[in-house]
Amino acid sequence: MMTEEQLDLTLTGIDEELRARNVPIVYRSFHGYFDFLGKANVTSSHPLADKAREWFSRQYGSRELPDELRGNVPVLLRGDVYCMKLPIFWGPMEICCEPVRPDEPHVIQPPHFKVVDHVVGLTAQFSASLTYEELRELRLTFAHSYRNYGPIRDAESSTLELIKEGCADRRLAIAALLHSVPSNGLSKWQSLQSTEKFLKAYIAKQGQKYPWSHDVVELACVGERLGLRGLAYKDLVEVQCTTHVRYDKSLVTVREAVDAFSAGLRICSSVAVGLGFPYDMQ
Repeated sequence: MMTEEQLDLTLTGIDEELRARNVPIVYRSFHGYFDFLGKANVTSSHPLADKAREWFSRQYGSRELPDELRGNVPVLLRGDVYCMKLPIFWGPMEICCEPVRPDEPHVIQPPHFKVVDHVVGLTAQFSASLTYEELRELRLTFAHSYRNYGPIRDAESSTLELIKEGCADRRLAIAALLHSVPSNGLSKWQSLQSTEKFLKAYIAKQGQKYPWSHDVVELACVGERLGLRGLAYKDLVEVQCTTHVRYDKSLVTVREAVDAFSAGLRICSSVAVGLGFPYDMQ
């Protein structure tokens, strides 16, 4: 068992390593915690894990966990778009998706995570009316998106400018859907831009010049020749669009815009893995 002094020295060393790697402040608590688990060879249930978490909380305070640390995804419920937030987890967590009952308290103790509580604007009355299939779809969307965001989040903290720009485009894709005057076409275009920049980042990382093209199928073919794996042709087709969608509202439905976002997220996640940012343990 480590002494307090040994623990402090270990965590200070990890923190210095993160700083040397230019890991942004907002991500250091997350990376530092899991780096410590690996160095100390302990699990998240070990008492030292709690001490490490507390150490980083004291070190960075309110700057450690921004609201969108993991990411946000648009979800479509009965024709309306909602924003599902993906918060960070510390250690194992059981995902559940039960409706919020307006006539009774819903108290679920950790380590449970209730998905419907993180769908912004979802009222108790509306939540209670959701069918089993709708709740199941919410849970699957959460689980898949949470996994896909891991490599993307890590890639964003790197020095690859195209990746940073692609992540900004993805946020704009959500904003376009949630705006007071939604634009499905603009949202799909931003999903395409995000995907395109991730693919170009991969090609550039291999020391090759990427085509000056908005055709993600063409970019994906170049990437695959250079070793990129895990892309689905269906996703590439789903995210592809022309510049005209930004100006003609009739060209893209809300379902198509949400599906394009999800397809783009899967593609970008595969690209991030190909860049050396693997799926994490969560």
